[in-house]
Amino acid sequence: MNFFKKDKLFPGIAAAFLLQAATILLILLLNFLLKSMHFVESYISIKNLIPLSMLPNLQLMRNYFLKYKLEKAGAGTLLLTFVVMLVFFVLHLKFNLF
Repeated sequence: MNFFKKDKLFPGIAAAFLLQAATILLILLLNFLLKSMHFVESYISIKNLIPLSMLPNLQLMRNYFLKYKLEKAGAGTLLLTFVVMLVFFVLHLKFNLF
């Protein structure tokens, strides 16, 4: 875990990517469990899944900047979050894929 506490750009990007992937998997698992128990037909749609999965990255970025004082790692987290957000909104608004 010392890899993620280095003040470099790549550990911040890697931590943000892994956290976002884990959040997506957790939300999909929750969605599957709720559908299998017949509570709701579709709990979370794909167009809501990507923005929801970016929220933990904001907490990670806050921890990198304020708690650990790792500015480059926090900037890597910010960079990945911004790129994912930009790609999502371009695909959603311009091509209407979601």
